[in-house]
Amino acid sequence: MTEFFRTRAALVRATVASLILVGILFAFVFPTRTWLTQRAKSADAQSQLTLLREQTTKLEREAETLRSDQEIERVARERFGLVMPGEQAWAVVPTPTTTTTTTTTTTTPPPTTPPAPQN
Repeated sequence: MTEFFRTRAALVRATVASLILVGILFAFVFPTRTWLTQRAKSADAQSQLTLLREQTTKLEREAETLRSDQEIERVARERFGLVMPGEQAWAVVPTPTTTTTTTTTTTTPPPTTPPAPQN
């Protein structure tokens, strides 16, 4: 009978140890994994935020530049080819490039006929 209690006590200890191990996993390992994942996502979001702030600053500077009359005129001339009243617009058109293609055909010479006799 004492052997029965020993095996039963060992079974109870193993069960309790397993439950404690599962409790430790739930208490420490799973939250740690979640925390590490969130930390990585947070770092990615932070770098993206930094990039977006840099782009915003650049675009704000460009928008400020585009508010001046000189810049508006420059863009209108460059991008749209506009001219001021009284000016003439000129466009330089490149000469068309010609492509020469040669074809080689193999033809058989026409049959030769003997010359006609002369009288």
